[in-house]
Amino acid sequence: MSRLLHSLFILSLLIASAPVSLAQETAGSSSSETAGGGSLKCSDYYNLGSVSVDIPAAQTQTVPGAALNFSGTMENSNEYPIVNGMVYVKIFKRNLESLTVGDADEVVDEFVIAESINLPAKGKREITYDWRVPQNAEGGKYYAGYYFATEARYNLLGLSFTDHVIGAQAPFTIFNESDPKIAKFLKIRTTINGEDYKFASFLASSKPKQAVKIETSIINPSNISKTIPIQFTQYAGDSLGKDTLRFTKAELVTLAPGEIKTVSYEPQPQSEAEVYVVAVAQDNEAKSILNVRYVQEEVKENRVNFSGFTHFPLVKNQEEVLFACAHSTNALSAPGSAIVLRLTDRDGDLIHEYRYEGEIGKTVSGFGEKFIVSEDVDYVLLTTTLEREGVVAEQVKVVYDCEVIDPERCFKNVGAGESIELLKENLFFQLFSIVVALMLG
Repeated sequence: MSRLLHSLFILSLLIASAPVSLAQETAGSSSSETAGGGSLKCSDYYNLGSVSVDIPAAQTQTVPGAALNFSGTMENSNEYPIVNGMVYVKIFKRNLESLTVGDADEVVDEFVIAESINLPAKGKREITYDWRVPQNAEGGKYYAGYYFATEARYNLLGLSFTDHVIGAQAPFTIFNESDPKIAKFLKIRTTINGEDYKFASFLASSKPKQAVKIETSIINPSNISKTIPIQFTQYAGDSLGKDTLRFTKAELVTLAPGEIKTVSYEPQPQSEAEVYVVAVAQDNEAKSILNVRYVQEEVKENRVNFSGFTHFPLVKNQEEVLFACAHSTNALSAPGSAIVLRLTDRDGDLIHEYRYEGEIGKTVSGFGEKFIVSEDVDYVLLTTTLEREGVVAEQVKVVYDCEVIDPERCFKNVGAGESIELLKENLFFQLFSIVVALMLG
């Protein structure tokens, strides 16, 4: 009998203690304190540079016509996953003159390296791409400058509409014994309405109802005449998203040997505040690119910089923060604004919704609040809506699916809470079997 009592005592201890430790691992705070309403500190949740891209050139020296390989990694330092990301690169040729006067280096190419990128929290991924060096590329020092954004709008590394706010650089040198003397833009001669435009400075602006004219110069340093195709493409804010394209204009410019000619583009009316114009001149395979951006003062506008939530998957009873960072683009504040953050599950049922109504200031601010889920969730849809004067100005929908982002973190078959109950039952029957075996001898 003493043997039986001893076995039952051990059984009771194990059953009593095991579930308690498991419950402590999964339980979170029950606080429902609201953290937001425009009062969040944005930098606690979102930081430019929180995704790093390090893709060096396989060879630091190359020649015209070669396929230059770049291989490296991208890494997410956030506690939450990154969904639907993209890596964008600009190839720069170093130019001390333009850099010295505040115009950054020359841009000779720019393109998307990879899209539809999902990075788990604290996750890392390898990435590689090739850049074919133009047959008539000038010799000199170059580098690839990297940018990372999600949803083709939320910047997490560099600002893709600038030539100077970039992430990591991958330097390389092109050797060309011949001097191709390509036709190209003179970046330092770019103006907006006659005023010198600085590519690495504060955002230029246009006055209300003012016609805008962008002018620059193109030079043919060779001893032969050249006819150069030039294309101007106008976007709303940035060129990453397919929905931001507004207008295009193409023309041919004939240049005599040694000639410098002025070319211009008059941006067409657009409803958005930020006007972004990309000019591309191409001499054979070599490109010369200008990225000009300014804001229309009469258009009052704001934008969301980023939105998300602090951890994923969502664990039952664990406190999280649903957040967005936003600012006014061209005024001290944008009254009559609203930000709506809505989380729904796989079935479309509401998990949590946050709404802010009021002013959005020029300084980037945080909006949002804490929330707790009543069950484990590993698939959610985050819908971020920005309203101005009651009209939807922007809406972005992002799906977080753990099977796509990081299957190892998914709740398999049952949620964590159900798993604990199931584990209790299994443990009880296993220990009961042991006791019975001991009793039988």
